[in-house]
Amino acid sequence: MAPSDSEEFELVDPLDIAKQIVLEKKPDLTKIRSWLIPTDYTASSSEYRRHLSSQAPGTGEWIRQTSQFQQWYSSEDHGSIWIKAVPGAGKSVVAASMVDSLARKEAVPVLYFFFRQIIETNQNSRSLLRDWLAQLLPSSEVLQVSLWELIEDDKVLDIISTDQLWKILLLALRSVEKAYCVVDALDEMDLDEDFLGRMNAMGNFRPAHVKVLMTSRPKQYLQRALKDPQVIHVSLEEELVKRDISVLVQQRISQFGNLSQRSKSSIQTTVCDRSQGLFLYARLMLDQIAQSIEEEQLDESTICQMVAKLPVGLEEMYNRMLFEHAAASQVNQEIQVLILQLVTQSARPLRLIEIAKAIEAIHGETGRDSKDVVRTACGSLLEIMEDEVVQILHHSFTEFLLDAERLSAGTAQFPVIDPTIAHRNIATTCLASLRGNGFRDYPDGNRANGDYKGSGSTFHLDGFDFRSVFLQYPLLEYAARNWPYHAKRYDKNDPEFLVALTQFSDMQKPQFRAWLGLVSRNDNQPIAAGNVTPLHVAASYGLSSWSEHLIKHGADVNATDSTQNTPIFWAARSGHALLVDLLLQNGANPDLDGYEGLKPLHVAASRNYSEVVKLLLIAGVSPTTSKTQDIGRFCGNAPTSVGHSPLRYASMGGHTESVVEMIPYITVAEDLEDALCWAAQGGHSQLVAALLDNSSVSPDGRLQVRHESVSVTTGGETALILAAKSLDPATVRILLDRGADAKKSSSRSINKYRQARPQGDTALHSLVKANIKKESESAAKEILMMLLASGADLEARDHEGKTPLLSTIGGVFASGVSLISMNMLIAAGANPLAADNKGGTLLHKACETSVETDAVKMLLELGANHSQRRFSDGATPLHSAVANVHYADSMIKLLVSHGAYVNVRDAQGSTPLLCAVKDIFRQKQALGALLDLRADVNLQNDLGQTCLHAF
Repeated sequence: MAPSDSEEFELVDPLDIAKQIVLEKKPDLTKIRSWLIPTDYTASSSEYRRHLSSQAPGTGEWIRQTSQFQQWYSSEDHGSIWIKAVPGAGKSVVAASMVDSLARKEAVPVLYFFFRQIIETNQNSRSLLRDWLAQLLPSSEVLQVSLWELIEDDKVLDIISTDQLWKILLLALRSVEKAYCVVDALDEMDLDEDFLGRMNAMGNFRPAHVKVLMTSRPKQYLQRALKDPQVIHVSLEEELVKRDISVLVQQRISQFGNLSQRSKSSIQTTVCDRSQGLFLYARLMLDQIAQSIEEEQLDESTICQMVAKLPVGLEEMYNRMLFEHAAASQVNQEIQVLILQLVTQSARPLRLIEIAKAIEAIHGETGRDSKDVVRTACGSLLEIMEDEVVQILHHSFTEFLLDAERLSAGTAQFPVIDPTIAHRNIATTCLASLRGNGFRDYPDGNRANGDYKGSGSTFHLDGFDFRSVFLQYPLLEYAARNWPYHAKRYDKNDPEFLVALTQFSDMQKPQFRAWLGLVSRNDNQPIAAGNVTPLHVAASYGLSSWSEHLIKHGADVNATDSTQNTPIFWAARSGHALLVDLLLQNGANPDLDGYEGLKPLHVAASRNYSEVVKLLLIAGVSPTTSKTQDIGRFCGNAPTSVGHSPLRYASMGGHTESVVEMIPYITVAEDLEDALCWAAQGGHSQLVAALLDNSSVSPDGRLQVRHESVSVTTGGETALILAAKSLDPATVRILLDRGADAKKSSSRSINKYRQARPQGDTALHSLVKANIKKESESAAKEILMMLLASGADLEARDHEGKTPLLSTIGGVFASGVSLISMNMLIAAGANPLAADNKGGTLLHKACETSVETDAVKMLLELGANHSQRRFSDGATPLHSAVANVHYADSMIKLLVSHGAYVNVRDAQGSTPLLCAVKDIFRQKQALGALLDLRADVNLQNDLGQTCLHAF
């Protein structure tokens, strides 16, 4: 049988293995979702729901009939489509409609994200990544296992690099039959060249199975970024959009009571002409007309006059609507501006009651229902969703409000909103809310020992019921969680404002202690829970002007909080480079450790805050400064993190920018080798390339193993060996291109627990020991071909005489994983009959540890000898099969059916039956199978023992 014939054997589906792991580990999907911190994308006030509700029946369908759409939808070669149009043309509605129709018509995952610049959580690409992972989670066992393993390892989301999360996402997308990915308003995203590059490449990623739909304005920088020929470009054609607008207008005017056909035609013509292809304009003008007809009972002549005076263009429309709504609602412009400040500059969309309470806090009681004021002040320019979240109607309205250039137009203009002033007003309002009565009854005591239960806004802490307080004081939760957001975006040398911040941050006040108790108990706490100074708060949230003010007035830059950390630690942890620089200039110690043994450089490097890393290095901190404590290490021989360095954390995280900053400060060659190996181990190709480009490190660098008690420092695996196991072809390719030796093996070494590390493994050994799943099989094959082309030896032996093929089956054997590796190597020409130093063959190993008979069948067909004895103990594969705890009966029957002698003896004269009775409880299956096959119960071993001697 030719080696390639092995591919005819049915492999165990790795997805079945993932499902089995899910059954065993029982990953908590709720906990995983919480760990991902996605946006509230299913809420009625979400961007998706809001745009979906805006679609007029019968509109937007034409785009599905275009040749470009059909090519994207049906083609096996084009995975991406990019829909472009001017603001207000209906791009977001099209995107929401696509998400809805695809989810209803096809039983496949539909991932979506709507960028929105004025919503903090919808501004950046990492938020998209978290949402897509959360949306895909129920459909992918591979994703569930991957993320659950990170949680089990106590990984914090912040230290997981975006590159690693993308790899996890792509791995999960390979595990599903089909998926759609929709991203709306790329032009509303914080500029991210890496993300745009990934979106550009998505058109070539499983194009028949993963379909990507993008929308945006036709910006030049997007045109340059999305240049891959596999990305199909389509513009919302003006004439077809106008046709849809005409349908919308016809639907609406049919509801305008008893108007004559002449009046309806006038409205139809005027609105369609002046809309200039913008759905938004048509919708708002029709709302205005409908409201006037309903509320004022106008005659047809007056209606026609009003229609004739409709504004031209969005700017004129927005100005006129704001002036008219102020007059009609009798709300002064100052309150209009305040409402729009709150809606456009808040950290998250505010609820109606929250805005109403903010108005009352600033302007006091007005004699009117504050919620009604919010509803009427700006009319239909604000949308109030089912959950009473208030939203700007369209992002073009936000742009209008922020556009200072319109003041030079020479016409009456609504005031421009200055974000800086808006943030000061909101921050001041938040602080006033916090100083009020809501937190007044927070108990005294040690804030570091509180009882924390629950999550989000539903919890008790030290007996204090935050949930009830937040219900009683509707603005308080927003104020507590977001005042630093607004304070940072103001951050001016404003004495009155800075004094207000200082007066609030007083550990003697229950309001401040309550706020600390609320924000410090998150998994990703931004600040300690007790003994906090105002400078700790200012440093934690990046408030530079306040920090300068505090230092000027005598604040101790090295004061420690309840975690024994100083302000510079928290500034570094949050990536506030300006704060770190300020603290350093004023004498802060850059290398102090806290209760957990971590130092500022550790936390900055692990989160890739490269500017902070650079400042700390300049200040004299070594990139190999050691972690000093292990908290929670209750078992004396458990792995320790003492001695871990910032270089290690940055390299293992794939944080290229931070490691590049460290390179000039690395004085020991072995430290560079470690960094290269840690990067290769994680499959961080960009970092591997950067290390090779910016230092003298050898591509054959080895991971160092150090242990003081045995006084050794030895090299273990090479970077290429570790890269092969990462299953990242790009990393392997870079190392080979730079001259890495594919034939090198790991050297004899001892780890810090005196345990032997892999000895004699080559990159091929490492590759086949990797967790190769169906979705990573193509990557593994690509790596195999690269290694063989670079001279790797298929028959290379480790120190136990194992070839790579013999290494495909280990002590803890997952059948699907090993079968992929076995077939891959056998197809490449590896010898399936090779034996190790003890004479053990692949058939011995498969019989002993395999969870299915497929591997054994394949090896027997390839000519493996079912009677071959090991040199060490004379055992045959039949003896090995007895030791298979779960599948002994299947293995034994298969071997005997191929001619194995049921009473064969090993070097001690023991038959398989004699071996089985030595551990009857573990080998019960084997015993039954052997007896069914009439194994001789009276045979004796060399000591004269029969089966009865075991009882």
